[in-house]
Amino acid sequence: MINLKNLKSLFIVDESEPKTNEEKKEPEKNTVTPPANNQENTVVPPPLPNSNIVSNESKVDKRVYEMLLQVIESSNLEGFDYLEFKASVQALSNLPLDEATRFRSAFATASTMGLTIDKLVSSAEYYKNVLNRERDRFKTELENKMEQSVVSKEKERQTLEDTVRKKEEQIKLLTNEINQHKQSLSQLQTQLAEIQAKIQQTQSAFFGTHQYLLTQFEDDVQKIKKYLSS
Repeated sequence: MINLKNLKSLFIVDESEPKTNEEKKEPEKNTVTPPANNQENTVVPPPLPNSNIVSNESKVDKRVYEMLLQVIESSNLEGFDYLEFKASVQALSNLPLDEATRFRSAFATASTMGLTIDKLVSSAEYYKNVLNRERDRFKTELENKMEQSVVSKEKERQTLEDTVRKKEEQIKLLTNEINQHKQSLSQLQTQLAEIQAKIQQTQSAFFGTHQYLLTQFEDDVQKIKKYLSS
């Protein structure tokens, strides 16, 4: 079963890794495949991503990234599935193999343990559903937070504005009291702006990270279908 340390390495692109030429002719299929029991140990997790990693015009937030991977880890299925297969493919990255050969070699080993293409794709879809359930949970929590903080502050701000207007109309002599209300209104507007900015930042960080990871799963599913279904 994949642990969190190795799981982190599966969804990070190491820019220092030399890129293979996908246009070159694929090598013969008698490529030596590393033993399955050594594949996990060969995964060397690179440094964790920082907040300025950008994918699909969205930023990956380190805290959200780790939280989502912990959810995936806690939902990891027993046996050899998509995550173990992805680790096996990555374990071959240090060998002079193109991507298609790495996928096929890893699958050749995994198939001896009962893994099929259908099981591989279905387990990838399972983890996508895990991510999407976490997205739905986050959206619910975010809406509740907005209801509790933003909406209440907005109502409070509006009430205070009405109070200021009424007092200006009714009692122009109470200048000091009006000024106190205006000062409170300014403070509330500042608080409201800070809350809205923080929630927007949290929302952008989550959906950016969610989309980054979801794209990883979708890309791999396409590659699995492309390289392994023929």
